[in-house]
Amino acid sequence: MAATTSSPASRMPSTPAHTPSGSKPPAWALVDFRDDGPESEHDRQVSPLQATAPTAAATDVPVSLASSSQPPKMSSPQDFTFLKELGCGSWSTVMEAVHTGTDKRYAVKILSKAQLIKQKKVKYATVEKDALAKLSGTHPGIVKMYAAFQDETSLYFVLDLAPHGDLADLVKKYGSLSLQCARWYAAQIVDTILWIHSKGIVHRDMKPENVLLDSDMRIKLTDFGSAYLSPDGDLSPRASTFVGSAAYVSPELLNRSSKTTSNSSDIWAIGCTVFFMIAGSPPFAAINDYQSFRKIEALDYSFPEGFYDSAKDLVQRLVVLDPSDRLGVEPKSSPSQLREHTFFAALTDDPADTPIQWDTLWKDPPVSPETGIVQPSAAIADDDDEELWGNVVNEFSLVNLRSPPFGGPLDSLDPLDSGNSNSPAAPAPVDVPPVVPCEVVETVALDEPEPYQRRAAPPDNASDGGLVDPVLAAKDWSNVLSPGETIESIAAVTALVRKGLLKQPRLCALLLTSSPRILCVLLDEKGKEKPPKHSDVKQIMDLRTLGKKQGGVVASRTEQRRLMIQTGEKEHVYEFADQKAPALWTRKISALVAL
Repeated sequence: MAATTSSPASRMPSTPAHTPSGSKPPAWALVDFRDDGPESEHDRQVSPLQATAPTAAATDVPVSLASSSQPPKMSSPQDFTFLKELGCGSWSTVMEAVHTGTDKRYAVKILSKAQLIKQKKVKYATVEKDALAKLSGTHPGIVKMYAAFQDETSLYFVLDLAPHGDLADLVKKYGSLSLQCARWYAAQIVDTILWIHSKGIVHRDMKPENVLLDSDMRIKLTDFGSAYLSPDGDLSPRASTFVGSAAYVSPELLNRSSKTTSNSSDIWAIGCTVFFMIAGSPPFAAINDYQSFRKIEALDYSFPEGFYDSAKDLVQRLVVLDPSDRLGVEPKSSPSQLREHTFFAALTDDPADTPIQWDTLWKDPPVSPETGIVQPSAAIADDDDEELWGNVVNEFSLVNLRSPPFGGPLDSLDPLDSGNSNSPAAPAPVDVPPVVPCEVVETVALDEPEPYQRRAAPPDNASDGGLVDPVLAAKDWSNVLSPGETIESIAAVTALVRKGLLKQPRLCALLLTSSPRILCVLLDEKGKEKPPKHSDVKQIMDLRTLGKKQGGVVASRTEQRRLMIQTGEKEHVYEFADQKAPALWTRKISALVAL
């Protein structure tokens, strides 16, 4: 992590009058962080609450937030040149930005005020700001916030830039991590989590995606929007609404009678993360969130062959149903016992197998990533920028020349193109980046059809441009169709679907079949000519069942080229390139539902 500490020089502007209706966002103030100076004797004093805190407090970690140096101005988006997008959430976008006054690079998290109010998430922005303000500069394993400000439409956090992505991406790249590498990252995570606990904060969304990697490949814990800040340092179990991510949520939060969280919830997530680093997948991974929850409640997981013995013992002592029985949780255990577990000690004579030295953890040379018991998939291992760029060029050719629903002049193309999110080419700098939050669409648990080796019959209504994409219709869909089932309508859409652990906008094929069913099938952007597989089917809706359900409706939002299908409490949104397509699909689906 590279950036030096700096802070805004002026007060932040007051909340503009033109805010979305409903309620106003919280009153925001700039966080006055300056260059870290050396620790004073007062800074080295340890409170009773910090008596069992990680040893990072005793190292040369800067903790003072005051300096006589004049900080650079960070009070508006105009103080930055925004480059490429780093990530996107339901109400926020993270972009890489260059500070115009110092030429330093930061990550700027941009939160849409309208989306925060619409989704009733204002408190999460406030919690994240307060947590970062309290923790920034106190520990090397926590992402640092340099400023917080706003304009008429958005809230901004200026944060450390993590050039090496996150821990989830690292494990995906290598397949799994070696014992030495997993030990090194687990130690940093433990040290950081125990530190924030000593400060009266529970993260509550600890997962590999929230563990960033700086320029030295050391961790930076981020995303404190779900955190709990105790006013008195008491982190004992307390009632809580649902927070966290499905594969890493603790069982006590799923308990219908209590629904509690505590510092022990973070310890559970550490155990799941250790498992993920070594096995290459989370212990409670399932086809959907509901199935993950059921597996968590039953402690239903197993270790793959070759899982390291010391790591297995650690996971078994952290991933425990009773929160009070987890290693490192007082009063039955203690943080020191967690740090002293054999997983963090060298157990072989191999010179490369070195134990964790907690006193020098953040000074010791980084451990180079290497593959462990699970090899990376060939598709990931062979990826490079040249291949990715070739895919983008090929896809643009298909869109403009071969697919009528996407035809037309360049300025008519849909700006929401899921295939560009991983493109190596950075977009041109903009003065103030627009925030385009990703709209969440729940994944439907699917009953996969049996394979049937035949090619789907061409649809009879091939003349309906908004209902049939001839390029997609020519593909072999037999693997996703049931015996005797044919395709009535097919089109390319963008949908927010789950692939692996994440939900993100992806290019899909929307199929309306003779059953009648609606299938949303993920398109293979590499081998576009390959027949889709069962696993590519991300959503299945039986229209006969939908028609019988009370409250089942079909609606269209044509102003944004979106088709919305609402089934009970779930809402599925598909975005077309052809503005007329949603209305055509709406009429056809509505007629089938009414049967």
